[in-house]
Amino acid sequence: MLLQFLKTAKHRAGTLVRQWQLRERQYQPILLDERALDAIRRHDYEALFANGWAEPGERKCTDRLELLVTELRAIAPEARTVLDLGCANGFIDHVLAAHGYSVSGVDNDAHNRVFDHAPRPALEIARDVARRFDLTCEFYDSDAQGFLESTDRTWDASLCLSLVHHFFVGYGFSGENRSGEEGVVRLLRLLAGRTRRVLFFESMPKVMAEHGWGDDVIRDKLASATDWNVREIGRSSERGFRERRLYALTPPA
Repeated sequence: MLLQFLKTAKHRAGTLVRQWQLRERQYQPILLDERALDAIRRHDYEALFANGWAEPGERKCTDRLELLVTELRAIAPEARTVLDLGCANGFIDHVLAAHGYSVSGVDNDAHNRVFDHAPRPALEIARDVARRFDLTCEFYDSDAQGFLESTDRTWDASLCLSLVHHFFVGYGFSGENRSGEEGVVRLLRLLAGRTRRVLFFESMPKVMAEHGWGDDVIRDKLASATDWNVREIGRSSERGFRERRLYALTPPA
């Protein structure tokens, strides 16, 4: 009982910090200038911020972008379509579209409604940026599982980045709408069924380990949920609570 109380208090404290951080900016960066697209195509992501071509977010996202683009081209060079679950304000989708992919982003802005902290709804920004720079992105206001259950479409690649820990702790660490391991497994099975070549999964080790999805077992759990091959491809430059690990899941030959 005491341990659970301490864990909850820790998450609440982290939530308050993140609320304060996001009062003035979004979770992900926002593209501001046409010149950003050329920098993206050169893989010069640092130029986006050094030149003011993108507004910084709570997370920079550029370290995992380099991994994603490199691995996607290596694993599925013929891939053209990407599904991004939990796309937030679409920065990763906009970058992938600049690289020539057609991207479908899904989010329901639940974190914004829970905390009322972001300057603008995330999907509103995602759509505005895509229109402004004529990027091949479409965005859906839906929860991840509901979206997958409502469509029979398939994509060459899919992204499930920093999403499933919310199934354990609730949207934005709020404790709301938790579905636990059962919800995570169902989501992964649905997503694998909608993905043709590669599924990229990002974990938040510090949180996932507290719910039985630590680094020592997560590959086995991902493989069991999808019946796909699992390989860790890298980790974010951040450490501690913000550390993320990235995995590539591919269907058996």
